Amino acid sequence: MHQKRKSIPKSWPIPRKGTTYVMAPKSPHSLTHSLSLLVILRDVLHLAKNAAEAKAIIKAGEIEINNKKIIDEKFGPGLLDIINIKKIKKTYILTITEGGKLSLKEIGNTKFKISKVIGKRIINKKQMQINLMDGRNFIVKEKMNTNDSLLIDLEKKAISKVLPLKKDAQIFIIKGKWQGHFSKIHEIKGSNVDITIDTKKTTIPIKNIIVIEEKW
Repeated sequence: MHQKRKSIPKSWPIPRKGTTYVMAPKSPHSLTHSLSLLVILRDVLHLAKNAAEAKAIIKAGEIEINNKKIIDEKFGPGLLDIINIKKIKKTYILTITEGGKLSLKEIGNTKFKISKVIGKRIINKKQMQINLMDGRNFIVKEKMNTNDSLLIDLEKKAISKVLPLKKDAQIFIIKGKWQGHFSKIHEIKGSNVDITIDTKKTTIPIKNIIVIEEKW
């Protein structure tokens, strides 16, 4: 599937002028928060001069997303996914800038990733299914709530730690006016949180944030 370049999301870090179409991502993430691997290699990292070169790198098994080899150029890593490119021996996290553009930030740790709990349902008295922002599902026994985050061990494919939505929790803002900023929760007020951005106190919706363990 392709997207008309002139109507691409504002978050995509590529120019609106150029070829008529650009490859749209196949992703569990929203169109705003994902990019196809072809676009990442060719237009963001400039590791390929054209689509054919990008496809060759991907088909050769040079790319891992969240510790899983991906050979589909249409696949779309999403916000906070971990991208390992063996060809250049570098690993990135897909993040978003304060200007609202998706960006690849080079990181060292490839073992863990963060994802937000966006839904849950009780299976029986001892188990619960949780649904995550990145499309994952887990069956769990431990207590956790919607809007908490999970630190996922990508090698073990298991939950390493629960990062609860609570006062003083470190957060990253993924939507709205303050997207791309890091902050801490001062107080939770219903569906909103009080935070400080650049010395300015403000209130934003919980749906716009994700609890994290540390800044990147």
